[in-house]
Amino acid sequence: MKKTSNKNASQYVYKQMEFKANNLSGETIIKNKVDGYGVPFASDKLYVVKSYGYYPVFIYSYQTKNWYETEDRYSITTAKQMTQVRPTGAQIIKHAQMEQLIRQPQDEVNIVRGFSSVKTLSKYEETIKELSS
Repeated sequence: MKKTSNKNASQYVYKQMEFKANNLSGETIIKNKVDGYGVPFASDKLYVVKSYGYYPVFIYSYQTKNWYETEDRYSITTAKQMTQVRPTGAQIIKHAQMEQLIRQPQDEVNIVRGFSSVKTLSKYEETIKELSS
């Protein structure tokens, strides 16, 4: 992993390259599936830029080729870091959506549109389920 300064980290973000700066980092995350050649499916691959090693501020989706930016500002320092590395055209989404996208990248479209990937049962379906148990 390349070491750099926060100020120079934007070049790594632009190319989706892994890096470690003073309090910023960028890493590629691959979830679950790979094809027969060991290459990850695009729907399971993300590039995540984190502040202080845990707070995702930007995500690049290899599935849709979109950048996402958290709408939440954790601190003045994090806001400054984001300004230093902000990718062009990032779509602003809620922090909870960022976290869910990292957990379930294959559900990107539903997450970004605000739909939960967890199916909720209607009152009728809940009643049927209770009666059948």
